[in-house]
Amino acid sequence: MGFRRAVKAEMTMVFHRRAIFFAMGCVLLACAACSPRHLVVDQMTEMVQTGMSAFEQDDDLTLVEQAIPANIKLLEVLLANRPDHPGLLVLLARLYGNDAFAFAEDRLEAESLRPDNPASGQDGSARNDRIEALRTRADGYYRKGLEYAIRAMAVRHPDCRERLKNLRTSAGFFESLKKEDVPALFWYAFNLGGHVNLNRHSVRVLAQAHLAEKAAKRVIDLDPAYFYGGAHLFLMVYYASRPPMMGGNLPAARDHYRQLKAVAGSDFLLAELIYGRFYLVQVGDRKAFEAALQAVIEAPPGPDRYRLYNAVARKRAQRYLDAADRFFE
Repeated sequence: MGFRRAVKAEMTMVFHRRAIFFAMGCVLLACAACSPRHLVVDQMTEMVQTGMSAFEQDDDLTLVEQAIPANIKLLEVLLANRPDHPGLLVLLARLYGNDAFAFAEDRLEAESLRPDNPASGQDGSARNDRIEALRTRADGYYRKGLEYAIRAMAVRHPDCRERLKNLRTSAGFFESLKKEDVPALFWYAFNLGGHVNLNRHSVRVLAQAHLAEKAAKRVIDLDPAYFYGGAHLFLMVYYASRPPMMGGNLPAARDHYRQLKAVAGSDFLLAELIYGRFYLVQVGDRKAFEAALQAVIEAPPGPDRYRLYNAVARKRAQRYLDAADRFFE
């Protein structure tokens, strides 16, 4: 096990070092002829797409978090040479979304759920400032990911921004999308959903929630297994985390949980984590909540493709168990 982790760590660090090396090379390419530059960008994009598995198969959260920024910068350098490259745009939407969900939002949640300690003498306003700073950072990543996803969709659908502006045209736009649009559409839903969730105080942002819902539903229509059934995971959170008057629907949330399990299997621990944190809290079943989260903590790492997300799930499961009194007060 130790050897395997060491190999994976080395893979990720090699990918990290290559990112820096190629980013420097890409700066030099800016002076090269257009066609050779485009060819190199295409080859580099393919390499990064393949190398993404080095992130998602590694359960060392610290190592992955440290590696992501260099790879984002690599992709943004490449994108400067090919601003309309759909593969690069989707990769950036994916990396920013993952960074926001797995790391930036994790820090926000840890601070928000940290028990109060009056004896420490800490100023409550200072803590609120820290929480707001963490929220702003996570939201900034989601917004960047959202913008890249929209740009990726606009490569094939130049009028997408206009069509997403109102209910009537957005419905037709989503229906017009095909399977090849799924990656951009999924990361659009993922990043928009994260942005909405972090801005529930904003009526303007909340008004966009229906777009994320419709996008996720269209992903399921076109490719329900995309990203481990991630659209089902998204909709489970969407329906279980809000009151009925704002689109909440507990039966729908449970149905998406079942469909997610059918797609991803029982080894995908984020399914149990989200089911416990949102659905079981909403129905007030503390016993089932504690059992589900304890099962996440005690579960083996699972298949390689789930290792990063399973590590995130185990970390948060312990935090949620520690905060159970607050969820069920």
